[in-house]
Amino acid sequence: MKCFNHTSVDAIAICKNCTKGLCQECATDTGVGVACKGKCESDVALLNVVFRQSTKAYQNASKTYLQFSIWMAVIGFGMLIFSLFW
Repeated sequence: MKCFNHTSVDAIAICKNCTKGLCQECATDTGVGVACKGKCESDVALLNVVFRQSTKAYQNASKTYLQFSIWMAVIGFGMLIFSLFW
């Protein structure tokens, strides 16, 4: 693959935001992905914030679903016991 901006130079990375091939001159490492130098750096930073927030939301949701399931099992067991003694 060739660089999007320099068609005669081989690409060494792909921008995490716009998915364009980038050469050494056009790419910048943001620490969490490669971005177009001067163009997509802030967008890649925002993408990583969204990824972190969605991971936290997923973890919180899974805990909530587990708690809900336990409560439903306890209520169901209570109803079963109640119906047996009624």
